Amino acid sequence: MPLVLEPADPEKKGVESLVEALENNKEWFDQMITKNSAVLLRGFDVDNAVNFNDVVEACDWEDIRYVGPAPRTHIHKRIWTANEGPLSEFIYYHHEMVLVNHFEMKFFVFGI
Repeated sequence: MPLVLEPADPEKKGVESLVEALENNKEWFDQMITKNSAVLLRGFDVDNAVNFNDVVEACDWEDIRYVGPAPRTHIHKRIWTANEGPLSEFIYYHHEMVLVNHFEMKFFVFGI
């Protein structure tokens, strides 16, 4: 189970507050990801690709470029769609990162 982080103050659930918190606590956030294997950011007003990109860039991690056969569309800066294959096609369990020649430690997933 991931560590779940929610805004401590309902007035500070905006993207600006989240970005500021991540920028000011990068080492702690990295430690929490390592300790918990995942961190879920819940309840923040991150509702589009521009906001999500701001959160991703606040962590200052290396940019990971997708390598694989799934059709994906570039949305904004470091943000790409997941899989745009037809909904009628079953996606079997897989891990496309085996196609890259180096192991990435961290990545973001955004869901609405």
